[in-house]
Amino acid sequence: MSTTPDLTFRSLIERYNSDPAYKNFYNQILQRYKKLPPCERRPYYKEVMMGAHDWCIVRIFWTPEGKTRPHKHGGSNTRIHVLQGTLEQDLFAVWDEGCELLERCIYLEGEEFSEDPETVHRIGNASPFDWAVSLHLFEPPLEKMEVFDFTYNERWTVKGGEDTMGDPPKDALPIWSSLARLDPA
Repeated sequence: MSTTPDLTFRSLIERYNSDPAYKNFYNQILQRYKKLPPCERRPYYKEVMMGAHDWCIVRIFWTPEGKTRPHKHGGSNTRIHVLQGTLEQDLFAVWDEGCELLERCIYLEGEEFSEDPETVHRIGNASPFDWAVSLHLFEPPLEKMEVFDFTYNERWTVKGGEDTMGDPPKDALPIWSSLARLDPA
């Protein structure tokens, strides 16, 4: 019998919501991250939970106000479910001459949203005080992401499992021809 990604995703959400021991397991992981000194913390911590050749599920623990850089999921459709806390997502339009913040969305605990492979977005924890936890279904598995730095007019590609927060590589490409653009947010 084959497991479908949607069924697996739904069963993990249901287990989190109904099984106190499973929810406690998540909280134990979260406590491990919370114990890190602030100077050693990253904006988020992601862990691949499971997957197959055509999908994978990742859980992400978000530090207070922790966010990704603007990016898109080269080739992967994505569904995100907020297990704990509140997530904020900025959606951008990017073209040869610039970029524009199109919309800022807030997603509360229990809410779910989707992204297509070409969506340029920045996602993160909306709270300045509390941590957040989310579950992400990528179809197909995330193999690469295109990352954007609007302030310095750079874009680069990282492997799917790599962090979007690192410094751009020396061979980062310009997003647009004019360097006068600033981060729209």
